Amino acid sequence: MKSRITTIARYTLLEALRTRLPALVLIAVSVLLLASFFVDSIAVTEGARFQTGFYAAGMRLAGVFIAGLYVLVSVARELNDKGLDMLLALDLPRGHYVLGKLAGFLAIAALIAAAACLPLAWLAAPQAVLQWAASLALELAIIVALALFCMVTFNQLVPAASFVLAFYLLARSLTAIRLMSAHPLIGADTLSHQVITFVVETLALVMPALDAWTQTAWLVNHARGGRHVRSLPEKLLMRGSGLGARGSKGATERPVAVVPRPVLVLLALAFCLQVGLQAVQPKPSARAEALGAPAAPLTLQAVALGEPIALAQLLTLYLQAFDNQPGISIPFLDLDYARVTAWLEAILALDAVGQYPLLMASQLYAQVPDQAKQRRMCELVREQFGRDPDRRWRWLAHCAIMAKHRLGDTRLALAYAEAIARAAHRAPGWARQMRVFILEDMGEVEAASILLGGLLASGEVTDPREIHFLTQRLEEIKTARKSSPASRN
Repeated sequence: MKSRITTIARYTLLEALRTRLPALVLIAVSVLLLASFFVDSIAVTEGARFQTGFYAAGMRLAGVFIAGLYVLVSVARELNDKGLDMLLALDLPRGHYVLGKLAGFLAIAALIAAAACLPLAWLAAPQAVLQWAASLALELAIIVALALFCMVTFNQLVPAASFVLAFYLLARSLTAIRLMSAHPLIGADTLSHQVITFVVETLALVMPALDAWTQTAWLVNHARGGRHVRSLPEKLLMRGSGLGARGSKGATERPVAVVPRPVLVLLALAFCLQVGLQAVQPKPSARAEALGAPAAPLTLQAVALGEPIALAQLLTLYLQAFDNQPGISIPFLDLDYARVTAWLEAILALDAVGQYPLLMASQLYAQVPDQAKQRRMCELVREQFGRDPDRRWRWLAHCAIMAKHRLGDTRLALAYAEAIARAAHRAPGWARQMRVFILEDMGEVEAASILLGGLLASGEVTDPREIHFLTQRLEEIKTARKSSPASRN
């Protein structure tokens, strides 16, 4: 048995070495390394950090693409050439063939990881490089095992490649999806949201969180402990799945009963171990201190791949997931508002027509009991208003009411109202006369009610969710005023 598996693994490895795979890996390493030197040359400071981060992130994606595609193409070619049929016609169990191919492909994955980490030996600490390389090798092992499983199961290149791609993208984004589903802005009690949350949490139990693997931060910051790389259950799960794969195209489907019992036991134990380890892991939580700085505008445009609006929407949901936590004052108050401002500006640069970031600035981040942070959000809204007054005047109107009643700065409120009257030519007449009810002796509830009623009457707000959100904010203001004995109208 061992000799057969070893022979198949050795010839699988020799086939890879005799094809153009080594040249492709070398080209990928060389191109990314040269590009990293270009990044280093244009960086004003921390050039080595930029170079390391660019190369590591690019090589990780390139390695996954090359390894997965090679396995898919290699098995597809063998199926089309009827090589598998000829092997299975001999005295060779199907399980031995799958194990031999898997062993060979795992060796290829390890070699790709080793080649990818060679340039990093001069760019990062040895311990960090070894940790990154080991994590990359395990990540590639999962991808090649899944690719082998899909090709033996589907017998078609396109469905198998689509499944592998979908799996990898989901595994890389699953933590972000969990954060978004766990912290919705509204509708958390609806049945549809609870069903979606259940599905997402169930997927998290059986899928590896690849976003925590092969992190560039290990190289550019500091090497973390091995406890962050939860590799064993996923590797065993994929290996077990490969053992239960179906045969070649046209072969009859074998019942589960013919699979050796030790293989079934191994698969069951691996699945239970995976579920158990994922179940005891703490759920990802949105923490104020975890919010990092956004990427540069040009970088975001490059990442958007021609879809800046879609990327802006994803970034908005990502930012929202960090902030919408129980107790609005505590998490928002702890945020670094300079970074919040940078995120909102980056989103607006991608989608200049979108209003969501300005709603977040005026109705979420500006509600903290900190006048300095309230003023910062109002300044952001005022700056963005100047770039598109006809679309963004209503958010400046909210800030005008806040400036009078929260900040106690009537002069600033009048300045906002005069800016609307001067620049927002398409705003309705009542909005351009906001200075009238700012100067009148009315409370915040009355002013906010007039503003909301005017927005609804003029048709400026038509989205049901936004209407619900603004109405809910008005009710919160009323409740706060009633519960505060020192409230002033």
